[in-house]
Amino acid sequence: YFVSLAAGQGATLFIPNPMNTDFDLYLFNDAGEQVANSINTGDLDWVQAVSGGDHFLLVTACLDDACSTGGPGLYNLTVGTVSISSTVEGQLSSSHDFVEGDVLISEGDDTRLPKARLPGDWRRLNERLDVKLERRAPVVGRWKVRRRSSASNAAPVVRSPLAKAIQWSPTIAAVKALRRSGTTTASPNYILRATAAPNDEFYPFQWHYPLIGLEEAWDVTEGEGVTVAVLDTGIVSRHPDFAGKIVAGFDFISDVQSARDGDGVDPDPEDPGDLGENGSGSSFHGTHVAGTIAATSNDGQGVAGVAGRASIMPMRVLGVGGGTSFDICQAMLFAAGEPNAANNGASPPADVLNMSLGGGPIDQCAVDAIAAARAKGIFVVVAAGNDNKNSDNISLAGIPDAFTVSAVDINKEKAFYSNFGDRVDVAAPGGDLRVDLNSDGYADGVLSTLANDNGELLYGFQNGTSMAAPHFAGVVALMKSANPNLTPNDLDLLLQGAHPQTQIPIVEDLGAPGKDQVFGYGLVDALGAVRAASALQGVALEDPILQVSPRSLELTSTQPSASLTVRNGGAGDLTVNQVTSDQPWLQVTPTTGAEGTYQATADTSSLADGIYLGTVTFDSNGGMTTVSVRASVGAASMPSGGGEIGTLYVLLVNQDYESLAQAVTSSSEGYQYAITGVAPGAYAFFAGTDYNNDGFIDDAGEALGGFPTLTDPLFVEITESTTTIDFPAGFEARVFAASRAARAGSRSVEPSSGVLRRE
Repeated sequence: YFVSLAAGQGATLFIPNPMNTDFDLYLFNDAGEQVANSINTGDLDWVQAVSGGDHFLLVTACLDDACSTGGPGLYNLTVGTVSISSTVEGQLSSSHDFVEGDVLISEGDDTRLPKARLPGDWRRLNERLDVKLERRAPVVGRWKVRRRSSASNAAPVVRSPLAKAIQWSPTIAAVKALRRSGTTTASPNYILRATAAPNDEFYPFQWHYPLIGLEEAWDVTEGEGVTVAVLDTGIVSRHPDFAGKIVAGFDFISDVQSARDGDGVDPDPEDPGDLGENGSGSSFHGTHVAGTIAATSNDGQGVAGVAGRASIMPMRVLGVGGGTSFDICQAMLFAAGEPNAANNGASPPADVLNMSLGGGPIDQCAVDAIAAARAKGIFVVVAAGNDNKNSDNISLAGIPDAFTVSAVDINKEKAFYSNFGDRVDVAAPGGDLRVDLNSDGYADGVLSTLANDNGELLYGFQNGTSMAAPHFAGVVALMKSANPNLTPNDLDLLLQGAHPQTQIPIVEDLGAPGKDQVFGYGLVDALGAVRAASALQGVALEDPILQVSPRSLELTSTQPSASLTVRNGGAGDLTVNQVTSDQPWLQVTPTTGAEGTYQATADTSSLADGIYLGTVTFDSNGGMTTVSVRASVGAASMPSGGGEIGTLYVLLVNQDYESLAQAVTSSSEGYQYAITGVAPGAYAFFAGTDYNNDGFIDDAGEALGGFPTLTDPLFVEITESTTTIDFPAGFEARVFAASRAARAGSRSVEPSSGVLRRE
């Protein structure tokens, strides 16, 4: 396939039936040089372009001759924003440097060569390779792979002019064969090097971190030496993004039925799930919150945390139906190292407490517990709540000694659900699952660690002030790491911009000037916060630092303009000397200036239908930054034409998942549809393809969408005619479906595969 890609864009290959077909994905530049490859054995492969320009994509059957699953089959190839897997298994790629001949297998995995299980695979493999365990060490065993002297040197045949750039690797062949046979931890011995930006595979989808300047803050600290207590539903500690990060916590749920773990208060904060009586899925809310605070960063897998080197103290206080004030207060005392109903408290205590919970009137128990924690120099961070109302008299958001956090969306505007009031101190990203404003194929929620009731370890999007609070708690952990002497009183003064030792702002003032009820003192600025904390102990960063967000834009014929925000993350005055574009159709205004808003516009009037790439460069006294721009014109413009995915069946579904009405549409109609004669009632809306013509639109490999998004479809009360049921459908939208059931209290729908039947 011939494609035009901007830097960071690429392609996702979805294989509906990976047990029968093993397809691989290769990316080449216009000179025929291999840029990246993805040769997983599961259902997803993905590649990304390093720089913008014309590229070639090659999809092949498995190339190693030990492969018995390279036969014909269906695949979906999505080009543009790169999709990602919801599973924990890491990507397999030979484009990353590795030690040829080494295969690593984690301790406890099946390290016997399973010849009896896949005799064809292993017979063919053993004709060419000798695979033996060389060294068994803690955590991982290292196996050696050598080519047999009697083996043929013939390479696999790829009938493509790009084949010369594909090298067959004995190591990769062994790893793929091991993974197919069930040894899922088999991996090459990759060579890692120091890097400043996180290399977590799903980090590009964590838009909420660049929004608050975290990348620049990480150059100063990543939270080393700080412990954050997470008072929530507990934690799924075996999630790989928590490896080596968890310190001893406690389970303070005293009601056995609510606890669902067979007993009451105990030292085990593991989350068994808060599955409700109505059959809704468990939220694993605490796992998501903990991941935002301190998921391991820069480890090549999963997601990044705000304070990726901080420790997590999991405190279980929420079970089925929530948690009681008494249990929550005892957990606060424990985390603060204070005597409580169970013991004498944690030793040492936590440095920061995060509570993404609340509701009900303020009680003295919570006031006293938070005051006790603050008196010991511990920072208590709480969520403002999600009812879009004043939270000044609601526990815990209305307690003065806590730091109350409201939520903003991807545009730095008040999230539709966020509470407000005089007690709001600061705002942080909380997301909005109703929309996909950055056009990455997923609703604009906060991406973090998750699990489900089947025991799967996942990553998923959620939204709420529950997601905003851990962003601020993580930033406080960064500040505490940069300055171990930092106190809650210091943080109060820094938020106000009134600290006598520094004038470095730690927030971006939003809304009305100064403190307001919606954003408090403003949106937290991670770099400013770390710089200010450092300045309090005499460490100053004097130079201006250019910050531009977002770092990539998607423009179309119908949406040809977008805003770019320029901020000074350092000291002194930032001067933007020049803003330039490398394409005549791409303009930015103004072309010089300082901090503020700049407008990027694509003049598509003289362009033929197609995809165009450009780069905007900001040159300033605080450094240089580039922004990648991709413009889709005419038929290539997704918002105007909807792309080309074939015939779509739009279904109106009742609460028993029965299809009551249907509309059929296609790209020639702009994917517009109409359903008439609908009786008043509550309905969900889904749209999908039926490539295999079996009467269902939700089979693996089909395009699918739901209103408002597939990650958060809702029943809509229809009482009159409407033109507002507009939503995306595509192949990649189902990747994070497991997170849909993780939002207790929403009226979300989660149809199982094979229930959406067309006419």
